[in-house]
Amino acid sequence: MKYKCCDALLHKLAINPDNINFCCSPYDNKLQYLDNYNGELIDIEDYKQRRNYYLEKFKAGDIPEPCQNCSHCQEREWDEKIGFSFISISSRTKCNCDCSYCVQSKGDPNTKHWLNTRESWDVKPVIKELYNNNLILEKCIYIIGGGEPTVFPEGELEYLAYIGLLTKANIVILTNAIIFNESIAKIISMADSELKVSVDAGTKETFEKIKRVKKFDTVWKNLAKYVKATKNNPIGRVQIKYILIPGVNDSMKEIKAFTKRCFDIGCTHIEIAIEYDWYGENQNKPISNELKEALLYFKSLRNKGVFFGDAKEWFEAQIK
Repeated sequence: MKYKCCDALLHKLAINPDNINFCCSPYDNKLQYLDNYNGELIDIEDYKQRRNYYLEKFKAGDIPEPCQNCSHCQEREWDEKIGFSFISISSRTKCNCDCSYCVQSKGDPNTKHWLNTRESWDVKPVIKELYNNNLILEKCIYIIGGGEPTVFPEGELEYLAYIGLLTKANIVILTNAIIFNESIAKIISMADSELKVSVDAGTKETFEKIKRVKKFDTVWKNLAKYVKATKNNPIGRVQIKYILIPGVNDSMKEIKAFTKRCFDIGCTHIEIAIEYDWYGENQNKPISNELKEALLYFKSLRNKGVFFGDAKEWFEAQIK
């Protein structure tokens, strides 16, 4: 049977500090599985009931409001078997960085302090239960985020990665690279894995303006070590991200300094994104000549591993 639906509802799970969602969109408006969540083991029968509630809506053509304008909602035949091909773990909020565009703190210092000091629950039993019930599908996309994974309690990052290895998952680790972590280096040296680091700057001044920590040289030094760790692993990589913030880091001077640093350390996976609040407000407006020049420059470097990530269609439309 063909019907309009989304793989997120059927096979994805985003585990957050106080809720679990079917969808890992950064926007607030999305399908939620559990609210007021505090680390309880997932009741699979309850999960089935909640998923089926939305599934029946999709089959009836009654598309839930958060999904109505989403490009991931497509009409086709869907596999409805229970099991997760995508798991995002972001249960902790402590972070040793202070990004101005942070989706958690929104740049507010008081919120940042609360995020860094709030009590967090232990996600390990939740993941163990999913694994023991064969609900983590082999070769799933398995994202370990935060907060910042390098400041997790001792052994937690290693345990989560171990479950990823057992399921032959594509392990994706989101870090700011302020702290070099030997366990991360080992994972990307041997497993199907990806280390993602959003640097967003090519100069120290802009880095400190956006990231609001004085760790520019440290981050690039650690990135070079991580790239070296993947040298003999064809299925391990370091992906450096540049989130464009128009008016802040979209000058050609900044961008060329960034790409030069990436190439100098041997990085061949460079993702270009757009700051999502700016995108939400301006996606239907003309872009500046400076931003267009930046996008054309990034496009010219495709043969060196530079690519447009989120909002790819929008990027391509701006430079036709």
